[in-house]
Amino acid sequence: FYKKKNFLADERKKFLEAVISDSFDAIIKIDSSGKVIGWNKSSEKIFDWTYDESLGRDIAEMIIPQQYRRAHRDGLQRFLTTGIRGILGQHIEVVALRRDGSEFPVELTISAIKLNEQYVFSAVVRDITLRKKLERENQSYAIELGESLKKETVQRQALGIANTNLSHFSKQVEHSLVELENAYLQTLNSLSLAAEFKDEDTGKHLLRISKYSRVLAKAAGLSEAEVNFIVLAAPMHDIGKVGIPDIILQKKGKL
Repeated sequence: FYKKKNFLADERKKFLEAVISDSFDAIIKIDSSGKVIGWNKSSEKIFDWTYDESLGRDIAEMIIPQQYRRAHRDGLQRFLTTGIRGILGQHIEVVALRRDGSEFPVELTISAIKLNEQYVFSAVVRDITLRKKLERENQSYAIELGESLKKETVQRQALGIANTNLSHFSKQVEHSLVELENAYLQTLNSLSLAAEFKDEDTGKHLLRISKYSRVLAKAAGLSEAEVNFIVLAAPMHDIGKVGIPDIILQKKGKL
């Protein structure tokens, strides 16, 4: 029975060691003094310290940047003295240190287990350099997109103002053209009346020509605008008689 129990315990231990060894994340174990007692393959890849080099070394000197080492040691001592857990059991993002001195972002989770009246600390560390890079790129893209949308909004507003001004100007032009056309019609009517006053036949002739011109223009399939132009222009062919003295216009026989 005891042999079987020990065999199962050994198998579980081997399985756990294999899982830890081949884990994608760095898994590091330290004792209560902060010395390394466990260092898996991913720890070697991420921090560039071999297993043999890391064992027995102060973890703070290996992977914690200088500016954070005191906080690490104070937190470790506070837990051992008071039991205050601090960051233990939390999933946090911190800055770590490679062997070459370069710093990089990591996700960190630390747990504490008491074995034979001594605490052993296990840290799971994941390199998130690539993820942070992608986050920065996405943030930068979002900012650029936001600025682009702002510019597009401003451009649309400017275009809207321009369209409003153009519409107002077009209405003014249209109104001016209507006024000009009305003034022209009044002038023609006045000249026709003047012609009729001087020579009744000439005045009536001008009005008839305008009406005939409208009928012919419509029959020719011209647009309404073209018909109106012709109607307005028709009286001009004979309007010059207004300036000819009566003695000549009313002379008997040929002029």
